[in-house]
Amino acid sequence: MDAARWLIAWLALAAAFGAAAYRLTRFQDYAALASRGTAVKGVVIGTNCELHGTYRYTFEAGGHWYSGSANGGIDRDCARLKAGDAVAVTYLPDAPSVSTTGDARQRRARELIPGLLASVLFPAVILLRLRHHLRRRQARRGDAQHGHGH
Repeated sequence: MDAARWLIAWLALAAAFGAAAYRLTRFQDYAALASRGTAVKGVVIGTNCELHGTYRYTFEAGGHWYSGSANGGIDRDCARLKAGDAVAVTYLPDAPSVSTTGDARQRRARELIPGLLASVLFPAVILLRLRHHLRRRQARRGDAQHGHGH
């Protein structure tokens, strides 16, 4: 396969991995929260620190109560949180069930970097392995045609 075909294959895989990373992470939520979110005070309602430092919170928006769960994003370790502690919450006014604690811009950035790395590196690794496999197969065929096979 020539260089142009390898590049096209890499671009196709990079686009596929990028789309998957975008859909499988909360990047789009964090991007929306960073651009049009509303900040309010929320309250911790429970913790499950063994599960990646997860805690649950609740907040009021538009006369209704909403809840969510998060890990990180605040200035305290999960083990130091207790029910009733205040946390900063950002939610979408048109969809209050979409929320997070802490700075949505920082959370967006933390989702972006792994997604970009996956989009760039995974396709490269896959194509390098494929190229190695094809070259080995071609070399074996060449050996077999010239009577050098085992």
